[in-house]
Amino acid sequence: MASNCKAFWPRTEFISQMRDVLPLDDYGRCGRKECLPKRSDECNKLMASYKFYFAIPNSECKDYITEKFWLQSLSYGTVPVVLGSRKESYQAVAPPNSYIHFSDFISIDELVDYLNRLDKDDEAYRRFYDWRSQGEVVLTYPTRPTIFCKALPHLHEKRDVKPYKYLGDSPWFKGCRMTPDRRVFDLSKQEQETLSKFENWSVWR
Repeated sequence: MASNCKAFWPRTEFISQMRDVLPLDDYGRCGRKECLPKRSDECNKLMASYKFYFAIPNSECKDYITEKFWLQSLSYGTVPVVLGSRKESYQAVAPPNSYIHFSDFISIDELVDYLNRLDKDDEAYRRFYDWRSQGEVVLTYPTRPTIFCKALPHLHEKRDVKPYKYLGDSPWFKGCRMTPDRRVFDLSKQEQETLSKFENWSVWR
């Protein structure tokens, strides 16, 4: 499910490759299907009927995990298949053994083989739900004013962090990866068009 079709990496091509080897329903403005109104009881029930959900972000940035991971996958009870940030970013905040990270596989074919085996092995699939006996995903969407109240006490903490007026000037944003071992802001427009092709992309490990 995606609404931003202009991602900073060849996400559309990745989905196209997956569609060639796996039965795939892609929803949203960039997909072939639509469920409206979004987050209605009917759509929630539809999403919950799937075993797997590809929670793929618009950008590949350190510590950036798309809201789809929480909102459209874990909260619906599906198992998210993820990429984008390195696996360590997910390990830091996500419930243990709650997702499948593409970096654990050497190719799309290997990932697809694993998903097909998991689909037929109920016991192995259920292990991705073990964490639910110890916790739950609490959604804060749509954003409520009380959320910002929790952040206010931290604004006065002393931190050795340089402030930036523009997000694009920060080292974090410049560290976002567009293509292997290259930063999006280091590339010319021509280089971006060439290197953003799927055949030149590899998972961020």
